[in-house]
Amino acid sequence: MTYIFMDDALCSEQYEAFLEAVPDWLTENCQGVPAGSYLRMAESEAWKQIGRSDYEDKLREDIYAEEAECAISGSGKVTVY
Repeated sequence: MTYIFMDDALCSEQYEAFLEAVPDWLTENCQGVPAGSYLRMAESEAWKQIGRSDYEDKLREDIYAEEAECAISGSGKVTVY
């Protein structure tokens, strides 16, 4: 599982572009191998709270403005929600 964090002030347009592109990318690059990623968009102040030493704790907190889960199963089914 991969977590991708984005700052809302810098990446709001890229967030939507990422969600549109990820199904094709997963299909082309991960066929037959279960894979997934979580995309988390945080506002600038919340972003500043995420550090290298405590980012795992922040994964469970409700500090995200947008969240998406993108995955492909071993059979090739792609989901983005």
